[in-house]
Amino acid sequence: PEFAFDWFGKLPKKDDPFFRWIFMGPGGSRTPLHVDPCFTHAWLAQIVGHKRFVLYPPSDLVHLYDSKGKVVDIRSPDRAAYPSFDSAQPWEVVLAPGDVLFVPAGWAHQVECVSDSISVTHNFLPKHNFPAVRACLLANRLGKAVSAQQKQHHEQRPPPPPTEGTEQS
Repeated sequence: PEFAFDWFGKLPKKDDPFFRWIFMGPGGSRTPLHVDPCFTHAWLAQIVGHKRFVLYPPSDLVHLYDSKGKVVDIRSPDRAAYPSFDSAQPWEVVLAPGDVLFVPAGWAHQVECVSDSISVTHNFLPKHNFPAVRACLLANRLGKAVSAQQKQHHEQRPPPPPTEGTEQS
């Protein structure tokens, strides 16, 4: 379907991050709370075992990060550092073999293997986020080119002439 088309394919091959994985982990292993990169949506298919997702909508991000950008540990939140944490409204789901979960771009989530687990996932760039990601990649590429040019210019400058009272070798 159109909503699942991966627009990374519209970028040069070198810019395609190939966000496709097989996750295998023992019961109790987890991925800390995070937001997926590059404005991507994701789907995850649970193959073996059970996996718990705790998800937060983008509107709750203000309650999950401190002023320095550090994310809360939702298993034991420090309410002094995250005073509005209890205002966040988590959505929790446990996946069983055969279940598929869609995670929209911008949603924070923590994942824990309830039991030994195997899952397959794919993060994909949706059409409506393509212009922002393309602009970000181009700006990053331009920044790297300017830095390289500045470095090259600096390396090609002749050394300054000696000042009076200094010896020349």
